[in-house]
Parts: sequence; structure tokens; C-alpha cells
Amino acid sequence: MEKQIKSEENCSKILFKDFCEKLQKMEGLNSASSKLKLIFNREMKSIVAGQSLFPLLRLLLPINDSERHKYGLKQVTVAKAYIEALQLNKQTSKDAQRLLHWKDPTKISDLATGKVMSGDFANILEDVLNSRVQHEPSEFTIGEINLLLDDLADAVGERAKTEVIRTRILTKFNAKEQAGSFVSVFVTFLI
Repeated sequence: MEKQIKSEENCSKILFKDFCEKLQKMEGLNSASSKLKLIFNREMKSIVAGQSLFPLLRLLLPINDSERHKYGLKQVTVAKAYIEALQLNKQTSKDAQRLLHWKDPTKISDLATGKVMSGDFANILEDVLNSRVQHEPSEFTIGEINLLLDDLADAVGERAKTEVIRTRILTKFNAKEQAGSFVSVFVTFLI
């Protein structure tokens, strides 16, 4: 007997900005059950209407996604890709230095407040991007994001990956979407 595959159409149509909002709300929650309830609530059940949640789960649990290749991107590689994409000078740009030395508190300080800011690559990237990218959230769907991430995973070599970031991510997503969501997917989980 053949197994019937559920459609992913409804889940794939969920807006990425809505997914990002839920991730941001999850940051303030401590318990796993609260986080699960936030994502898998009545509204989600209504939207998906019995169809597959696979497109959403690929973004939530990328380490368990056996269909997508690993990205081969660590924070330093991502930092270099953004430095090149933003055309920052590695030696003279304070923002380039902040990205490259994100772990070292002696080399990173927030220029606006003077406070030391280190250890959280996503926060530093978001801060660097804030004045350089669009402020409005994207209108991409989860399905489109998964296709984009497939292309990033399939890109061969650092230069090809940088090109995907420069042409398809940097110009199309706000700082929060790029730093909070993309970085958590392709760096934190899939090194």
C-alpha cells in the first residue's frame, strides 16, 4: 500500500515575516511547552488545515532536515560574506571589525552607547545591518525562503555563497529577518 503524501501548500504560503515575529516572541519564553504553544496554536492549525508542516519544520529544526545540504557557513564566513557584500573595509571599518571579532569583548564596543557588545553574532549583525538595509519586513513566504535556503546550501564555495547573500538576502530582507532568522538557520544549527 502506497503512503499518501500530504500537501505542503498551505504551510508554504505562510509569510516569513509572521514566522519571524513568532521567533522573536519565543525569545521571551522560558519553557519548551510555551514555545510550542506559540508556534502550534489554533491559528496555525486553521492555516495549515491538516496539511503537512514540513516547510515550517525545516526552518524551526534545520539540524533535522535531511533533504537540505549543510551550508558550510560559520560566523566568521558569514561575517566575511556580509563585509564583502556591504563593501566594508576589513581594516578600517569599525563595523567590519565588530563582525570579524564578534566573540572578543576587548575588540568590540557599541559606538553609539560605548558599551561592550560581544558573544552574540546575530545581535551584532543586526546592529550593523540596521542602517544599511530596508526597514520593512519582506513579503516572502516560507516556501520561498526554503527555496532560497536550498540555493544557498547548493552554492559551491565561499564566493558563490557570498553572491547568494549579497543578491538574494541582503537586498530583500530587513536586519531582524537576516540576523535573527537566517543566521539562526544557517549558522547556529548547520555549521
